[in-house]
Amino acid sequence: KLRANGSQSVWGLIDRDTRISAPDQHVTFDPTRYTIENTVLDPLSVGLLLLLENFGPAVDALTDMDYVSFDPTSNAQAVVDHVCSVVGPDGGAIDPVEIDYVGGFSAHLPRFWLDEPGHKLAERLTAAFPILRRYEREPERLLNQIIDRVWASRPGLIPLGTLETLARLL
Repeated sequence: KLRANGSQSVWGLIDRDTRISAPDQHVTFDPTRYTIENTVLDPLSVGLLLLLENFGPAVDALTDMDYVSFDPTSNAQAVVDHVCSVVGPDGGAIDPVEIDYVGGFSAHLPRFWLDEPGHKLAERLTAAFPILRRYEREPERLLNQIIDRVWASRPGLIPLGTLETLARLL
């Protein structure tokens, strides 16, 4: 509507939800993820935030890793598997979907992680990892922590689909 009224610099980023195409040529979404939250709450990114903060029990299963020396080509799948197994599928599909990352590696995520409504996924994350409950009242803070602390310092961990989606806005 803003474009129709003369604002030619307005672009839109929306959730995929159940869409198969964008409602307008100036609106885009990530076709691989149900919501924007699903993109930022990528299990690899969540796992790296847990490692960065050294969140005790949340990362005990990842004893051979730390944030600084983390090598995604050899450890990304282990982090994804750990985070996804702790959260669990909750009845969602578990068939693996290969996700490519900006850093040139890939990992297999269970389908439920991509297709579950983002707010529900965030609730399940905070239930599975109690240390994340500090973000329950302001869920966007968890998203900001991942963007500002994990993606800013390790841009290779950004899902490639996210980069492609954002590039369509530029």
